[in-house]
Amino acid sequence: IQIAKVRSHLLFILDQELAGKVEEFDDGIIIADTYFVKGIERKGDNALIKLEVRNGTENNFYYFGKRTVSEAIVSNEKQKVIVEPKCQCSSFKYIQPSGKNVQVEWLGNWKIKSDMDEITVDYDDSSWFRIEKPISLEEAGLLKHGYVWYRSQFELPGDVSDVELGYTGNATDRQYIYINGSLVFSGITQQDCPQKVCIDNKIITSGRNCIVILYANTFHNKSHPHEGDILKYSGIMTPILINAKTTNGSYSADISSFAVREQLGGILKGYTEMSYDDSDWMNVPAAKKYIMDDELGAIVWFRRKFSYKSKKNIKTAVRLTIPDADQRCVFYLNGKPLGQFESVGPQHKFYVPDTFLEDENILSIILEGPGGYLVNPELDTFYEAIETEIELVFDK
Repeated sequence: IQIAKVRSHLLFILDQELAGKVEEFDDGIIIADTYFVKGIERKGDNALIKLEVRNGTENNFYYFGKRTVSEAIVSNEKQKVIVEPKCQCSSFKYIQPSGKNVQVEWLGNWKIKSDMDEITVDYDDSSWFRIEKPISLEEAGLLKHGYVWYRSQFELPGDVSDVELGYTGNATDRQYIYINGSLVFSGITQQDCPQKVCIDNKIITSGRNCIVILYANTFHNKSHPHEGDILKYSGIMTPILINAKTTNGSYSADISSFAVREQLGGILKGYTEMSYDDSDWMNVPAAKKYIMDDELGAIVWFRRKFSYKSKKNIKTAVRLTIPDADQRCVFYLNGKPLGQFESVGPQHKFYVPDTFLEDENILSIILEGPGGYLVNPELDTFYEAIETEIELVFDK
């Protein structure tokens, strides 16, 4: 803090971190180098400062004014006040002791379950939305953020071989393509030319075949009218081409109509909710890293409970850390969306709003990608702050 006197006025030159920590009195100012000042109340000729201080921190206060601070009282304890009459400053510091005021602890092991019923050939999609020709999800009015399932059927002659799909995407969204329950492609397809997908002869059958696509529409970009022009269209927007060899030459067809449903089955069944009964899920012993078997498919759910306890008058920011995962994971706390981890350019630490937290909580994670892995998530706090009051007693 630097002070320049210009006639009867004082000019304060502050470091950047102090610039936003100046509070005004009627007859002076206080510079509070602390976490957060909630407010200042008058108590007769004295003042009461209500604030939050972080655990294990030194908090410095500087009062500049015509009056002198004779006492600074915190939790009934007087703090040493240093008075510098020349610059009309009374200063004191308060050290908040360290201590564990918040407890966040795991309860039990992770439970996991595959969420891939939709890829089975005889899955009942009769209640799904119908698209008779390829259009974007935005044009179809399907604007929910997240995963979208597509299902359709196609015919192949009995003497067909070397079947190849031609599939065009939007160069942004990841898709998983299944033929008769077997994964034949996963990745991001280009927009300017069809992705060629070769189908193993063992997968296909003469007559009717089933194609299922799990579309990860996780990068919505201005898809609502009030957000302005759409920059990225999503979904299957062109027919899927089928080319194959036959005994007498070649065979060509396309797939243009689909049954479509937004959201994963687990979302619709309430996997993110505390009330959901996961007693029949696989119980996984504690480990540093969880690696999924390919047979579990592209979507695997993780669920685990944890407790949250906080002492009175404590403000905290709970932190969820995802050390690593492949390829993507989306997580929910007590049914509310919390965040998303991407293996490319990842954010590892996520803030948990205290309004989401209960005494007992359920963290639900969607791990995307066949054969993916999840390094054990961690729960702790970004910080802990204690609600505190400082009474300033002024000389009369």
